[in-house]
Amino acid sequence: MQFLLARHGAVDVADLSSFYGCLDVPLSPLGRQQAQNAAIVLADRGPDKVVSSPLSRATYEADLVGDYAGLEVEILPGLMEIDRGAWAGLPLEEVQARWPGQWEASLQDPEGWDEHGGESFAALRARVVGCIQGLTKFPTNMNLVVVVAHLWPIALLLELAGAGDRPTFNEKRIPKGSISSIRSREGIWTTEWIGRMPENLPAALDS
Repeated sequence: MQFLLARHGAVDVADLSSFYGCLDVPLSPLGRQQAQNAAIVLADRGPDKVVSSPLSRATYEADLVGDYAGLEVEILPGLMEIDRGAWAGLPLEEVQARWPGQWEASLQDPEGWDEHGGESFAALRARVVGCIQGLTKFPTNMNLVVVVAHLWPIALLLELAGAGDRPTFNEKRIPKGSISSIRSREGIWTTEWIGRMPENLPAALDS
């Protein structure tokens, strides 16, 4: 089973350095255009299923894919972006001013640290991986699933598929509006490509 992992488009926030995480921030005009571009390409692949994070910046694109492909979108809360707790909506400078030492502590223990009241990366990994592994239990005649989600859930799915550890992923490797591809065959996960823009995807038969 192939999973096309689509990251939502550019967002409309005043400070892009803010920890917006699971806040429901809207797409910018550029982000909506990126969603349109990706949706056409994704629908042309002939997906059997479309799933999405419940955040509107993801569902906008997922709904387009569903409309073009004639499929109903399934909303999966497990695909939401990481919960940043008390940091949500704040830029790094304000986080450091309000809670001295928290940012540095989070860097020392990124897997387990959650003192901001949100999620650790370990908790996020358990949530996202559990969600996607549940999809592999669908009937075997399902060959292609489109997943519309966010930077860190996609990074953790690529990690699951052997593409590298989570800290190796960033905005450059998985840019907004990009598509990555992973596969699951008899419980073995592999990565096919990472962070390609819709116009640069390989031909479907080559994927």
